[in-house]
Amino acid sequence: MLDDLQWSDAASLHTLKYLLMNCGAVPLLVVAAHRDISAVPDAALQALLAGLPEAAQNASEIVPQALSVKAVARWLATYFAPAARRRPISPR
Repeated sequence: MLDDLQWSDAASLHTLKYLLMNCGAVPLLVVAAHRDISAVPDAALQALLAGLPEAAQNASEIVPQALSVKAVARWLATYFAPAARRRPISPR
């Protein structure tokens, strides 16, 4: 698991790209996460980040979507509030 790749330096991204391109028949799972690469100020690093999925064999890219207020409230209620105490925070 590699998180916050948007803060990586060029050498680290080149190393990761090399690993992805040359792992061959070795079973390898790499989970890498980064924020929107348009926020990366260096265009060369943006290009390296953007090229990582193509460097990997059988790569899948997952782009999570924002949760709605209702979805967050449901999740919080499910995990943190006993059923007897669940009620809306504010009526709408």
